[in-house]
Amino acid sequence: IRSFAKKYGSNEFTATDYANYLRKSITQVRQMLMRMSVLGFIFYDVNTEIVNIKPKLENYLAASVNKVDFDVIGFPSRTKAPLENAVFDLRNYDLKINGIPQIFVSDSQNVVFFPKEERITLKRNRNFHFDGTVIAGLFKFYGNNFFFNYDSFKINLQKVDLLAIQYLTGERDNYGIALIDDIDNDIQHITGEVLIDKPDNKSGRINYSEYPIFKSNENSFVYYEREDIQNGVYEQDDFYFKVYPFIIDSLDNFNKKALKFDGEFHSADIFPSFEQTISLQQDKSLGFYHLTPEEGLPLYGGKGGFKNEIHLSNDGLRGKGIISYLSSTAISDDILFYPDSLNAYARDFTLAKETTGTEFPWVKSSNSYIHWLPYSDEFFIHKGETDFKMFNDSTTLSGSLKLEPTGLSGLGRMDLKNSELKSDLFTYKSNEIMADTADFLLKSLHTDDFTVLTDNVNAHIDYDSRKGFFNSN
Repeated sequence: IRSFAKKYGSNEFTATDYANYLRKSITQVRQMLMRMSVLGFIFYDVNTEIVNIKPKLENYLAASVNKVDFDVIGFPSRTKAPLENAVFDLRNYDLKINGIPQIFVSDSQNVVFFPKEERITLKRNRNFHFDGTVIAGLFKFYGNNFFFNYDSFKINLQKVDLLAIQYLTGERDNYGIALIDDIDNDIQHITGEVLIDKPDNKSGRINYSEYPIFKSNENSFVYYEREDIQNGVYEQDDFYFKVYPFIIDSLDNFNKKALKFDGEFHSADIFPSFEQTISLQQDKSLGFYHLTPEEGLPLYGGKGGFKNEIHLSNDGLRGKGIISYLSSTAISDDILFYPDSLNAYARDFTLAKETTGTEFPWVKSSNSYIHWLPYSDEFFIHKGETDFKMFNDSTTLSGSLKLEPTGLSGLGRMDLKNSELKSDLFTYKSNEIMADTADFLLKSLHTDDFTVLTDNVNAHIDYDSRKGFFNSN
């Protein structure tokens, strides 16, 4: 048509003249012109058979050879009665369109919108507003109050409920296609904007690899309150990672090394809040490794302390290092921190002897299990493969201990070298053992048996005076 118009010398001509130029029947040409008219390239008057070329035809031809920009945005509406396809508001000129399941905004940058309830509000100059889902490369935004600006070719995300992220694993399948995986945490309560492409490159005719770009405007949050994360103990009200505003580009092709977000960790007062950077962990979660200062960090509001390495992932908040509580220290490679308690397997536990104030005996153990209830001030140590050594190398306990600010207590069987003492409740001082109810067994000097067996006695052993007192209850 354009070639004929140039030869004819005008953008207005008759269908007959065009049929003669093509050497086709007028019937064939009429059908062709009607199709071109429906597509918006020409205006065709079927009564006068006059044809006028519209600017869209020139723009289309120029765009086809990358001389000018164009877009791929369309609003195909399909509804069922009684739902209308569109409603035009004469007060503000908004056009509410129904029956739009998806809108392809940029096929080159892989940006697609999925309006909630298949509804958008079209405003002036091809701007529109909607709720729903935005896919921008490997980022998927779910929320409300999204506003697409045509001229700047970006979308303002006013209220994102959550952001789900995928990443390139760096591996390929048998067909050479890059493999993609999901991050197992969402970023929530986020606002920002997605720059889809350069405003003069809506067609993607030039490859700008840094697009799409996402800019977050305010702090957002990663939560760990899920049943599959330690049975949901990390409640999001006070256990979360606050993500500072960030910018990330190349949303359609970034790899896992680019997934790093600066922010501040809040741990429900397990530790004081501290700044850190979350990144992709081995379990596909967002987390971090944090090394404490040399002096360590307070634990549970100063109830105790911890020094060395902290690890956050979907396996929970874990640690490897030294736990300190009262005059005790526990060294562990496997610590699990809960908001109200701590569990650990301690390869070494030591309770230093205290002879003033609240007294504690010397205690030493290996491979013991620790359960600490900080807000009840109860620190339980359970025997592992070997017995506790207490007071000296020749006194042991096979059982459990409870350390409190008021003192040390325990239960089990105490081996006193030449005798044994069994009780469900021992109390200890720096050099004393006491039990209101105990069984006393005195070892034989000549056999492995016991020569004296006394049940239900009140026992008091004093290492300073090297005396033991046993009274029948």
